Amino acid sequence: MRPPTIVVALILASLALGGIGHTWTKVPSGSAPFQPLRVVTSPQGPDPPGPRALSSEPVIHPSTYGTIILPDGNVSNASAPIQVAGHTYTLTASFTGSILDERNGSVLNGNGMTLTQVNGTDAAFIGFNVDRLVVENLSVESTTTGILLEAVQGAVVTGNHLTGAGWSVDAEDSVNLSVVGNTGSGMNGTTYGGDVNVSVLNNVLSNSSGNAIGIVDSSVVSITGNQANGSAVGVEVLRSDHVNLIANELSSTGHGIVEKGVSFSFVRSNTLTLSQMAIHVENGNTVSGSLNTGSGGIEGIAILGTTGATFTSETFSGFTTGAYLEHDLNVSLTSSQFTGAQHAVMVGNTTNLVVASNNLSSFRSVATWVGFSSNVTVQSNLLLNGNRTSSSALSMCSDRNVRVEGNAARGDSVAFQDALSSTLRVTYNDFSGSAGLPAAVWLSDDSQATVENNNVSGADHAGIEADSTQNLVFEFNLDSRAGYSAVNLSGVNSAVVENNTIDHAGNVGLLLNHSSGLTVQYNPGGFTQQANGTGILATFVSASVIDQNNATHVGDALAISNCTDLQLLNNNGSLSTMGLRLVDDVNTTAAGNWFYDDQVGFMVDGNSGVWVYHNNFVGDAGWSNPPSAQVVHWDAGYPEGGNYWGNHTGPDLYSGPGQVWPNPDGLVDSPLEINASNIDRYPLTTLWFGYTLTFTASGLHNFPWSVVLNGQTFTSPALTIVIPQANGPGATYQFRIPTVAGYTVAEPAAGPYLDERTNITILVLFTAFLFPVTFTEYGLAVGTQWSIVLGSTVFGGLGSSVVTALPNGSYNYLAGKVAGYLAVVAAGVIYVQGQTVQVTIVYAQSPTSGSSAGGISTMSILLVAGGLVVGVAVAWFVFGPLGRKRSGKSPPPTTPWARPITGSLGGHAGPESAPGGASDRSEAAHDGTPSGRIEVP
Repeated sequence: MRPPTIVVALILASLALGGIGHTWTKVPSGSAPFQPLRVVTSPQGPDPPGPRALSSEPVIHPSTYGTIILPDGNVSNASAPIQVAGHTYTLTASFTGSILDERNGSVLNGNGMTLTQVNGTDAAFIGFNVDRLVVENLSVESTTTGILLEAVQGAVVTGNHLTGAGWSVDAEDSVNLSVVGNTGSGMNGTTYGGDVNVSVLNNVLSNSSGNAIGIVDSSVVSITGNQANGSAVGVEVLRSDHVNLIANELSSTGHGIVEKGVSFSFVRSNTLTLSQMAIHVENGNTVSGSLNTGSGGIEGIAILGTTGATFTSETFSGFTTGAYLEHDLNVSLTSSQFTGAQHAVMVGNTTNLVVASNNLSSFRSVATWVGFSSNVTVQSNLLLNGNRTSSSALSMCSDRNVRVEGNAARGDSVAFQDALSSTLRVTYNDFSGSAGLPAAVWLSDDSQATVENNNVSGADHAGIEADSTQNLVFEFNLDSRAGYSAVNLSGVNSAVVENNTIDHAGNVGLLLNHSSGLTVQYNPGGFTQQANGTGILATFVSASVIDQNNATHVGDALAISNCTDLQLLNNNGSLSTMGLRLVDDVNTTAAGNWFYDDQVGFMVDGNSGVWVYHNNFVGDAGWSNPPSAQVVHWDAGYPEGGNYWGNHTGPDLYSGPGQVWPNPDGLVDSPLEINASNIDRYPLTTLWFGYTLTFTASGLHNFPWSVVLNGQTFTSPALTIVIPQANGPGATYQFRIPTVAGYTVAEPAAGPYLDERTNITILVLFTAFLFPVTFTEYGLAVGTQWSIVLGSTVFGGLGSSVVTALPNGSYNYLAGKVAGYLAVVAAGVIYVQGQTVQVTIVYAQSPTSGSSAGGISTMSILLVAGGLVVGVAVAWFVFGPLGRKRSGKSPPPTTPWARPITGSLGGHAGPESAPGGASDRSEAAHDGTPSGRIEVP
């Protein structure tokens, strides 16, 4: 067991491996919550200045200018080489000076000439408080600003070339600007402040000591198709909203794209080559990025203090950190590639995070690190080819509500490690081939962790290790061929380890140490299959259950020492050097286990209050029971009995606690003496059965069915057939389901071999053939509503017949009540046996129906089905005529007549004769008297 402080130190130390620019600091107790401290430096020195800040003072008219295009269209300097044609002003020669444009709708055409700024002026060219201004084809050499637009509406700056040491284009408090197709070199590029509706398109800007393009306090900005090479910052946007940055090429920059305080930003298809910090988003809101690419540098994408950031389909390779997120809310990073990084993705203090479907391979330290965050999903990422000696594919610390699902981290040093987190789910990941210490999955000081359906096979050391963890579930994982142990639990409280396939571990299958509240059950496999290994090793474990595991072909199958309140139940510890080892245990029970062909069946030493019963010891070469002071109970008393010993199975002629009463009781009449103080008083005569195969039928209706299991047939009229299994050493079964008349077996008609080491339930689905069943009424007036209740279904109508269809089986029916009538036989049972069934319901008018009948009487009537008497009913007969007159027949006499059918119950009822020789199989006697026989087919 590693002390928690060492575990935390190991995880935090992994951050320092290549974590250039990031320092994580913990504040003292009682102060503000833990916050990572981020310090970023670039090769060019500290972060370059942003766009020029706006003055809080109103715009002031420049008072000193050599050449002014006046509001009336005139040029103040007559000697300036400017040709005027309407609103177009064309330079005819290069000159040194500055131009101030105050005319609305003017076009300054530089005509390829050079305008050199005069010292002391604000810019080489100024557009001041004008509308519809165009500046084109001008070459500018400037020391402060090339082209300055102040309070301009509707300006187009295009095709200009600007060089010098200041700003290429500067716009302030302007609206509807287009800066298109300009080139700039050695200047700070373009900057915009307090502007609305700005388009910066297809400009080529290089070697800026500051920002190639800068935006501040602006709205509705489009920056598209620009090139910036060798600048301190490619594009920087501050405190703006509705910004699009699309298809820009930014290379050899200190920072590629920087956004701070930006809302509703869209960053797409930008290329950032050799940028130390490619994309940096800070304090943003609703930022979306996609299809950006970059290579080389410190950070690919950094998202800090931002709400609603979505980045997808990004490609950044070779960075120290591919993506860095801190203090964010509602952030997703999907379908991107961050390969060849020291840390592919690093996240701190973030809420509602999704990292999904990314390629984070070829990392050098940690592919994904998440710390101090909540509601985190890391899903379907590829994390391959890490440093096999020191890297971790997924590393987490102090997180809450984490889901790690469907990731592939094969062959890395540690596939997944977590410390100090809660509510953690790790499912359906491929963590196979882990190459380092301590395990493919390593949990430390976590709580409420579920690890299920993962592949952790082939780990160099351990498949899973959990230290000082609470409420752990480890189930349905493939955990084979671990170099040391498949599962290692140390200092764990309350854990379930079940249904994992554990085999071929190098030393120990299940290593349980200083833990409590464990349930370890239903784990198949051979565990170690090493002659000197141990299947299950439990030391200092308390209040736990180890049940129905398969630990065979090992040195010690079940090795239990210094444990308290432990139940060791129904495990298979066969074909091993030692089946069961119990040393210095207290209040521990070993029951229902199978030890077959072990060299030594058991060794018990120094125990107190230990029970060993209902185990099967078969074919072992003996046992080892040192004469130590201990208390071991080798049976559970009478009549529960003790153990099955393959060499002591009889005789069994007597019963009772003293085995002196006649008749066998399944217990050997003589005890088995292990040594003078260890005696099994009631050895079992047959193997102890601890498992069942349960077959459950669906779709059958009151019909017997069968299961043929390894050639033996089991039949039952019930819907379940339960077959006990012996606690054998991995024997298998095969079954098939015979057909049932009137049904087909949909699934399964036959089954594969079944491992007997667990209780198994198999659902068998039958599909029935249906046969017509017709109920016909007799005696109701035409058009009378009537009904039949069949099971839970009511059928009815106005006609004389009700028709349905039923599968084979027996069914109870009930004739519905009809006002003014009584059913002669209101209830009965029908049997559907592969053919059509017809039932007649006879109604008679009740005495209160207004009939002239003189009274009412009762009679017992035998019910007949298929020639057999199946029951007795009480019939009520009304004195008087029936309610319906049948054509061609005389009305019945006023005195009713009926007679019981002869024959005994269960016998065959033959064709008796009615009085006067009339057969009672006719609907009525020839004299009109109804027959006394009712048949229920």
